[in-house]
Amino acid sequence: MRTAPVRPLLVLSLTAIAALGAAVPAGAHGGTTIAKGSGRGVSVLVQAEDATTDGGKPAVDLSTTIEGRGTGNGATVTYWIRPAGGKTFRATTTRDEAGIAHTDVPTAGRGAWRDWDVSAILATSTGIRIRVSNAEANPPGPDPAASSVSGSTAAPDATATGSTTTAAPASDAGITDVSGKSDGAPLWSLVSVPLIVIAAVGLILLGRRRAARDAERQD
Repeated sequence: MRTAPVRPLLVLSLTAIAALGAAVPAGAHGGTTIAKGSGRGVSVLVQAEDATTDGGKPAVDLSTTIEGRGTGNGATVTYWIRPAGGKTFRATTTRDEAGIAHTDVPTAGRGAWRDWDVSAILATSTGIRIRVSNAEANPPGPDPAASSVSGSTAAPDATATGSTTTAAPASDAGITDVSGKSDGAPLWSLVSVPLIVIAAVGLILLGRRRAARDAERQD
């Protein structure tokens, strides 16, 4: 009796792996994870990596991946940044084609960005406001609707892709802080992953049966 062909099983296994990979949400631009959390059906992941402004000055690329209800085109992300020993300022973001909110913030005169306290405040299109921060005990900034001082008080060469301004204090009432928290696995993952595994096992067994029948015919 001939042994079962290896290639069909390999193809089925690769198909199952690809399906599992498709079930995993896309990540942000990359770099160091600054803060993350999820709550009220929304998840937020903030990452940072070295960059330069359009003028060639050193900067940090802050990017935020948001997922969940109300995180489509109508959602916005605002950063509140407190450099070590410096004044807190606000940085707005733009959304790329993948829906990732990002901006380049100049680092000159602000110390190492890895020493910054950073809050990302998400305002969803459904009216929910979520905050994640790497300074959970004392997160910088109030809420994204707070007024800011613009014009001559803004930092020179503020940002390459967003806008950075100093900000007046305001209340953070109405913001849910989910830093380091989790809503648990989303419903789609609880449903889809077992189904994918079952389908993959079924395909492998079906392939083995077909290979066995082919081998019997050739005996």
